[in-house]
Amino acid sequence: MLKSLVVALSIAMVTLAAPSQAVQYKVTDLGVNADWQNGFHPRSINNSGEVLAWLNQPYGSGRDWIVERPTVWNGQTWLQMPEIDGRSGLDWTYFSESMNDHGVVAVTAMRTAVDYGEPGDNGIQSYLWNSRTNAITALNNPSPNNGFGNLAGANAINNHGTVAGAMGEAVLGDSASYRAMTWKNGTYTDVSGGLMPGNSDAQLINGQGAVVGQIYSGEDDNSVAAFFTDGATVRHFLMPQGKDDFDMMDMNDQGIVVFNVEGACDANGCGQVGYIWNPVSGETLMVPSTPGIPFTGSSANGINNLGQVVGRGMEGDPYTNWDSGLLWDPVDGIQPLNELVVSDAAGHQFWVREGYDINDHGVILATGAYHTTPLEGRLLLLTPVPEPETYALMLAGLGLVGFAARRNSQRN
Repeated sequence: MLKSLVVALSIAMVTLAAPSQAVQYKVTDLGVNADWQNGFHPRSINNSGEVLAWLNQPYGSGRDWIVERPTVWNGQTWLQMPEIDGRSGLDWTYFSESMNDHGVVAVTAMRTAVDYGEPGDNGIQSYLWNSRTNAITALNNPSPNNGFGNLAGANAINNHGTVAGAMGEAVLGDSASYRAMTWKNGTYTDVSGGLMPGNSDAQLINGQGAVVGQIYSGEDDNSVAAFFTDGATVRHFLMPQGKDDFDMMDMNDQGIVVFNVEGACDANGCGQVGYIWNPVSGETLMVPSTPGIPFTGSSANGINNLGQVVGRGMEGDPYTNWDSGLLWDPVDGIQPLNELVVSDAAGHQFWVREGYDINDHGVILATGAYHTTPLEGRLLLLTPVPEPETYALMLAGLGLVGFAARRNSQRN
């Protein structure tokens, strides 16, 4: 019987308080500004070391709406997804959250309502963009559309080419009616299982085909529960007390999920808290904030097959410039990334604000800044020295399902 994740964390921190092999991170500046309003916003890093980001461009009279374009760093240069005929210009935005190890990105093209600066229901279409060949494939809906209408949203893609998303009469809006779906080779499959009251949306899919998503209330589209399904059973996680919205972030091949929940916003921010969830056992762990300060919030953004989690510890207002990127693993517990990074070859020192994703080699995609220019965000890669394979057996020795070092010898 598994120990609870909280107990397991305590054992890891007490028993292994002094790591057997210190891991530090060398920093690579990817050469672009990390700015939500007008710059590159990080999304994911795959096991080939390719990085997916949004290139954000503000427009409108008040410059209050963002047009997004998927952009991939291939280790040498940035590649931007070409615009699609009939869906080009500032009134179209391309949402993209996920890229697989083959460089294929799941994309949803959506028209924006110029009058309101918000996405509109009309004209939504999903695509796959192969960033290596620049080929674009439309995720055409089957006839007669499985009874769910003509609109599709693509949220994630695994290495088998299966896409997780939603399909229905409308994907956005208070009167929407849609279900969690997967797509592969032109075929849609309803994965809601008939067990999810209200609208559902598949947001993550792992290499084993397990799907994670959200269930929404009918009135305001706030999330009321998270769900996990492996094709045989559906498991739920209800919204924590005082919170009103889920943000599903990542899932590894063992089915361990990381997500964030938020409550009502006030002067101290929006009350975001990161969680690690094992759907099979039902166990959860709330990610601690920055060590040494009172808990004010956290985020859990990425998890790899070693069970390492990256995110952020919030120091007061979560939008402050001095939030600290965090790393959690079953061996060393919670660690501020700023205590692990080293200066680059030119002697530059960095402040890591938030970890967004981590691949199976332990390379972290993050945002941060130079100490000399703290207000200028940068997109960073943090590469471990030594790599985590050198201590992987220690994780396995803890015997934690889903958090053990069971890195696949070959990713699917």
